Amino acid sequence: MKYAFSIIAMLLTISTLAQKPKIKAVTKVPAAKPAIQPAKSTGFALIKGHINNNDGDFLDYGLEKLLGYTVGSIPVDKNGNFERLIPIDEKYSQIHFRTSGMGVILWLADKDTVTVNWDYRDLQNTLSIIASKPGRTEELVKIDAHRKKFMQPDYDMQVALNDEAMPDSVKFARINAMYNQEIQSLLSGPVYEVSLRKAIDVYFHYANTMSSYRLLGKYDLYITNLTTETKMVPVVNEKLAYKTESMEYYKASSEYRDFVFNYLRFTTPFTSTVTATNGVDYKTLPFSPGWKDYYAGLAAIRLTELRDWFITKSIMTDFSFYSFDDASAIYKDFMGKVQTPFFADTLATYYDNVKRLKPGSPAPMFNLKDENGKMVSLSAFKGKTVYIDFWGVGCGPCIYAIKNYVPQLHEKYKDKNIVFINICVDSDEATWKRSLADLNLHGINLIAEGWTKNATNIAYNINAIPHYYLIDGEGKIVNNNANGPGKGVYPDLDKLIK
Repeated sequence: MKYAFSIIAMLLTISTLAQKPKIKAVTKVPAAKPAIQPAKSTGFALIKGHINNNDGDFLDYGLEKLLGYTVGSIPVDKNGNFERLIPIDEKYSQIHFRTSGMGVILWLADKDTVTVNWDYRDLQNTLSIIASKPGRTEELVKIDAHRKKFMQPDYDMQVALNDEAMPDSVKFARINAMYNQEIQSLLSGPVYEVSLRKAIDVYFHYANTMSSYRLLGKYDLYITNLTTETKMVPVVNEKLAYKTESMEYYKASSEYRDFVFNYLRFTTPFTSTVTATNGVDYKTLPFSPGWKDYYAGLAAIRLTELRDWFITKSIMTDFSFYSFDDASAIYKDFMGKVQTPFFADTLATYYDNVKRLKPGSPAPMFNLKDENGKMVSLSAFKGKTVYIDFWGVGCGPCIYAIKNYVPQLHEKYKDKNIVFINICVDSDEATWKRSLADLNLHGINLIAEGWTKNATNIAYNINAIPHYYLIDGEGKIVNNNANGPGKGVYPDLDKLIK
């Protein structure tokens, strides 16, 4: 399975988080009345501020949505000032600013006016958050302080958990201890509504970590010191809360949505032996992750909107990572079943855009700058097989592949009619050039600055990296989700150069 460095990781490029490693419960008490109401409150918040020593014309941001993040930019004038109205789709919307240091994350509410100031060279010690509504400044500052307090300890824990020699009981003890520290810190002092919502995020963040190490079912997160405040958060008091289907959690928590999405897709509930039925030996059928996820969603989720959300997100993921034909077939089947108009419309629009990238379609043209400042067009390579690697200087899996697989790939096909194009999507030109020198990356090196704002990345639907394309000599797409540069791609290249 391909690894992906998601857009939100780019937006958060908050030093420790940007390279976060892959992450491979109770005394029963009566549930308190839910303090969080899932009522929708669509509106706008005004975000404005000033950046000292700013070095760019735009401030990039990600706005949390049900299906991931929409990204955008706010112009910053020559004096470092910026201002923008931000849409609020639910009671609160999280906005993530990509900037130096630890970044900035705010929970915005309808009719908020929030002023944010910092020095680009020292965000951590200069960040100032001021809200116009009474009490909101203290609320936003507390959540920001909480994030800063636990970012590095969480990162350190994730690194330690990668030790395969660590017993499961020790892993769980470490996870549960950190979970307790976060919850107790979050709910100490004044408890705001955002604190209660954040507590849901905290629980499902650690449930996700538990799932990554196959600890769920064997252990359950629990609070060691129940207090009046912890009893205000149902998820904290509910045994096996991760098994809960909840519209409240779905609306309020991105971590809950991430957990549901990962848990259903990567947890295998059956270990039974497959035998031939009706003359068909199912062992011989190719494994299809897309169909597996689709049927898992249909079978496991009873809440209509939650089910439609899960399958919509799964299908969009399928188009980015798996067989186009399978993804297309799943899409067509689901369009006869989906009941939530928003997700039906979203999928229809998405499919209209992505179907132009199906195998056999003309590869989108591009004209990008190389490291010498020369503009390079795809059309210049007509008659040659083209292998495109969309990568990023801040993408761990990308760098690993470049260091460990790319040199052998280039050496094997150095005398063949193949062109290797490496398109960097996540960097400015100066950083990209330094990275090229450090990596000694051969081939045609191009830069598509701005990632989601760049026309080339939009045309090729590059929502995560690394991402690989294979294009034949006629300029047609052979595979829009080609294998990475390891030996798995060799047979595909060999077919095209015969």
